Amino acid sequence: MFKNRGFLIIAGLIVLAVVIYLLSQGGRLAALRGGPAAEPPMDLRNVIPRDWAPMPGWPRQCNFDDDDEPEWLLLYKYDQARAPHPYTKETPTPRGPIGAAIFDTQNNTLPEGVGNLSSYPATFVIPYRLLPDFYEGKGQGYLGETDVKVIYHPPVLRNDPCKVVEITILGYADGPLPTRLSIFRWQDRAAGYAAAHFAGDARVTAADALDGKEIVREVTTYNRLENHRSLLCAVRTYERRAEAVIFDERLDAFSIDFCFGAPPDPTYPEGVVVAYLRGHAPESREGAPSPATNGFLVQAATVPGEIAPSAQTRILALTNPASVSRDPAGGHTCTSQEVKGGDAETSSGPERGWLCGRESTTVETDLVIGGQVRRVAWQLISIVPKQVSGDIHWRIQAAQVLDGS
Repeated sequence: MFKNRGFLIIAGLIVLAVVIYLLSQGGRLAALRGGPAAEPPMDLRNVIPRDWAPMPGWPRQCNFDDDDEPEWLLLYKYDQARAPHPYTKETPTPRGPIGAAIFDTQNNTLPEGVGNLSSYPATFVIPYRLLPDFYEGKGQGYLGETDVKVIYHPPVLRNDPCKVVEITILGYADGPLPTRLSIFRWQDRAAGYAAAHFAGDARVTAADALDGKEIVREVTTYNRLENHRSLLCAVRTYERRAEAVIFDERLDAFSIDFCFGAPPDPTYPEGVVVAYLRGHAPESREGAPSPATNGFLVQAATVPGEIAPSAQTRILALTNPASVSRDPAGGHTCTSQEVKGGDAETSSGPERGWLCGRESTTVETDLVIGGQVRRVAWQLISIVPKQVSGDIHWRIQAAQVLDGS
């Protein structure tokens, strides 16, 4: 009886010891598996600048440099300002950029000798700034303004240790579309993390699925043209060099295009020209049907055959007509040369027909045609339904390739 009781006591002590050990390792294991953040090896608040404001849920632990020890990735806000609300007494909104740094615990082996009181390696924390940073190749800015999304490559699966080769960070500014994209990869202790950074004040896209399964190999930025009323952007595409964190711009891909895709029937004349050149067709807006034209062309439009609209058409420049010319006669009822069937087909009475040429204007573009840059002048006329609630539509009447480039 006593022997059995002694055996049970010993077994219970062994189980208790195992439980205590597992509990002590639980935080570390959870962090290595990408689970809830574990307690850092030391209070990072003692080593980070006091004006850094860590974002909720950070730092997080992971192995970013392929050594035997995990590092700590910290996202933080800095340079915070307070923007007042115009015409209200609301509390000013805090705004500022978001940055990131990786804190790496490293050992420095000291040789034994006079003055060295211990043969054990000294442990210290190295902060590697991702962005902002000031050194070569990394002085491009910040990660985001209102929010960021961190993507690991390869993705960290549930219950697997957190070990990644590359970090991709999407940055946001008051909207669901990312306006910044940053990529980081470990180089060595001297260089830290190599970086590539892209910014588009309208949006930034990546051709690859941003789920971490593949590294990003192509990035496109959309930056608004200055004060552009048709939401047109300068669109640039960058391609990666093999596995290096180096991207080169594809100069043969630059073009002007809509920042967020073509609208159904652009309001301004230059928007109509861009939509036509990029291969779009008009669609009726809600409550505003489009006239029965040949796409964005009037029925009898004259356009040189060398201009071939497509999604690959490269528009290098275009003009915004500051004003339009108005027909003293107030325009005319559209004919079959302008709208399919003319007034007879589109209405059962004059109030339901279309009025053509009440306004006219010219837009100029620089296009790549046959490998050369050519200037093209576009003549447009307005088409307006003969009803009080009708909105104006612009259609191309003629295009002419001008001399020179």
